[in-house]
Amino acid sequence: MRGLYSTQRLADAAGALAGRATEADVRAQLHALGGILRNLDAPDVDEARRDALARRLSEAMRDDDEPGAIEAMRRLAALERAPLRGVDWSAASGG
Repeated sequence: MRGLYSTQRLADAAGALAGRATEADVRAQLHALGGILRNLDAPDVDEARRDALARRLSEAMRDDDEPGAIEAMRRLAALERAPLRGVDWSAASGG
């Protein structure tokens, strides 16, 4: 999304509405929506690295290599989280 309806502007609008919401559940939902909107245009993960880690995980599981599987899972999760923008979840509860 570009221009007037950018994901950043929509996220800012959701945050502004959340700041005005008086009901806690509505405020939390608007904050969650803002977090989702901020990440809609996050860059894609390097597919070759993802595939290599997925293969490593699969091989470790096949070989009953628990430490290897855990390490592969950690690396895969970190790779997939890397492009995401942080969200201040404490704002949803007011602190």
